[in-house]
Amino acid sequence: MELLLAKLVAVITGAEYIGATLFYFRRRGKLRDTFLMSVFLLGAVNLHAVLLVLADDTPLPQVMVAFVLFGISNILFWWAVVSHGAMRPSAVFGETTPDAVITSGPYRIVRHPIYLAYIAAFLGSAFVGNHWSLFLTTLGLFACYDWAARNEERLLVNDTGPIGERYRDYQRRSSRWLPLVW
Repeated sequence: MELLLAKLVAVITGAEYIGATLFYFRRRGKLRDTFLMSVFLLGAVNLHAVLLVLADDTPLPQVMVAFVLFGISNILFWWAVVSHGAMRPSAVFGETTPDAVITSGPYRIVRHPIYLAYIAAFLGSAFVGNHWSLFLTTLGLFACYDWAARNEERLLVNDTGPIGERYRDYQRRSSRWLPLVW
């Protein structure tokens, strides 16, 4: 029963994020050379979905870890959405600078809470799916999101206006991924 519930939570979390990608995030300007990353992302999502459906022998401790990760993922994601208010962020791999720097909510803790929410969800589904390839693709997805985060930060740091100045200050006092660590 716990495994079935974990699969359901994984599907709902994935549906939330797909819905946000389609209807919430702004789509302005894409970084060049992101086609392969987009293909990898789509392939990883499909692999996770298939292996989640097929999972039938996941140990209970792994299912419990997955529930914690899905909880962290949803809290981070929706807290970040609320923190943005009416100012919707750009979709991943975008090449636009925002109109303002958000430093409230989860952004006080890490600079990329939405990407971190995605990684937590993928890691949760890897625990539920209980297959080595899911952990490997999660690592690859982290590399993609890290690349996107670094590119977004490069755009903001190189901004010569007040947004760039505010972001450089924010960058000095915050962590990219893990508070006080990284």
